[in-house]
Amino acid sequence: MNAKVLSLITLAILLLSLHFYIPNVFAYVSTPIQSGNFPTAAPVANYATMTRYDAAGGDTNNPYFFPGIESHSTGGDEFIYHLKITVTGIKPNGEPISGLEFCDLAWLDSPHDQGSSWYNVLTALYYAISDLVPYGASELLKHGLQSPESGVGWDATSAWAEWWWDGSIFTRTINKGLQFRFALHCDPDLHGFYTLSIQYYVQTIWESGSGSYTPDYEQYVYDTVTYYFGSPTLSISASFGGTTNPAPETYTHGYGTPVTVTAIAFTHYVFDYWLLDGVECGSDPTITVTMDADHNLIANFKWVNNQPYTPSTPSGPTSGYRNVWYTYSTSTTDPDGDDIQYEFEFTGPIPTVSFTTGWYASGQTGSVTVMWETTDPLGTYYVRVRAQDVYGAWSGWSSSLQVIITGGGGCPTLFVWDGIDYIEEGVLDIHAESDITVQHEIQNTLALENGVYNLQLRELDEFTSHIDQVKLYAVDYQGEWHLCPLTYAYHNEFGKVTWRLFFDDEKRVDLTPTQTIDLKFLPSIAYKQTAYFIFEINGYNQKPHPL
Repeated sequence: MNAKVLSLITLAILLLSLHFYIPNVFAYVSTPIQSGNFPTAAPVANYATMTRYDAAGGDTNNPYFFPGIESHSTGGDEFIYHLKITVTGIKPNGEPISGLEFCDLAWLDSPHDQGSSWYNVLTALYYAISDLVPYGASELLKHGLQSPESGVGWDATSAWAEWWWDGSIFTRTINKGLQFRFALHCDPDLHGFYTLSIQYYVQTIWESGSGSYTPDYEQYVYDTVTYYFGSPTLSISASFGGTTNPAPETYTHGYGTPVTVTAIAFTHYVFDYWLLDGVECGSDPTITVTMDADHNLIANFKWVNNQPYTPSTPSGPTSGYRNVWYTYSTSTTDPDGDDIQYEFEFTGPIPTVSFTTGWYASGQTGSVTVMWETTDPLGTYYVRVRAQDVYGAWSGWSSSLQVIITGGGGCPTLFVWDGIDYIEEGVLDIHAESDITVQHEIQNTLALENGVYNLQLRELDEFTSHIDQVKLYAVDYQGEWHLCPLTYAYHNEFGKVTWRLFFDDEKRVDLTPTQTIDLKFLPSIAYKQTAYFIFEINGYNQKPHPL
């Protein structure tokens, strides 16, 4: 190479404004020209500008784009030798775009209209294809003065435009510009991203000796542009346990449209997470998807069972006596609306005892009726309650209600002989200031033994009952009452008191705590004709009624 003065190389890559018409179903995305700076140690100073314009025009499958290259050397013995623009691409299915699919190959006769400062623009070449013919070309025009030729062409995987210096001293120049129009015709049945790669190539030569030229500098710079063809779809689905708004279905949206979807859980389910295109992407029930491609969105739900809320403190008597029935109530709700049952727990001087109710609707009051028996210790008891839903989830325990039990109720308790033993029948409630009459239907078996019916009165409390008269009726199957004669009444301290209890008068028998009275009655009708028995007592006990 002949010696010569070399100036420093100045290089710049400029991406000018991009203009592109976006139809309703076609969207465009571009990225800047990739850096490919010319080497600063090149032997010849050179300046080059690469541009791309995306012009309005075409239709939904015919986007125009105008890559261009402009180059000039520093003059002297340095000249432009070769310019070339090559376009390749990949379809949404991964296949290459053939050169024929860049079907509108054309030189521009007036590149100035695109806004670039061109110098010696080629004006001799015009359209390379006669009319716009999708997916093909009717004519390929090559133009040049010698081989290799300037012109346009394509093959199976690319399309290109290039200019060569023809070797004539008259066309030798230090400034040259080349702009080329491509129109990508997308496959109408293949929606998605079409990615195009544009390669810009510049080569210079210098005059190394009289009439002798040597290539001494070349550079490649690359540009990428991406088009989305079609209307992307959003396929929404939901796992068992919920739905979405909008409802699960496949929807079509314009490219770039933000779409908001909300997950809605059914009873006993909560939203868990979103799955967008197979990737977990958050647990917020509301998500916004940008329609930059086809997307698949799944709302995932999981089953949960919330325990019932803690019931209210049981309501009911806070004091009472043995052998008296008392009712305690409570209520609560279940967050899921499930049916619930209540467990009442009684603690105190005896081991803990629990009673479980039947099923109630959520929010309905549940209750249990209990009695402290003769053998239960007197003292302070505590009642608390919890709730369980139909799936087995328990609430917490309620606060406790304190209940004080002070004995048998201040009234005599009736026992009946069932043929083996005396069975407790219940308290005869004669709480009053003076005589009252109380009738009690006997629930247990009353055996006829040795020709008589045996009953017993016991005072199980610390208060005295004053008893004036007792009677026993046998009721037949027609409902007729038949009086059974009292033949025997024996007080465990006073002895026989039959005649005192036979009449309704002022002669009473006192039954003090721990005392008993044994009673015997004769049958009034045959035993097999007896449907049930009624025991009647007249008297009073002045202890205040526990209720």
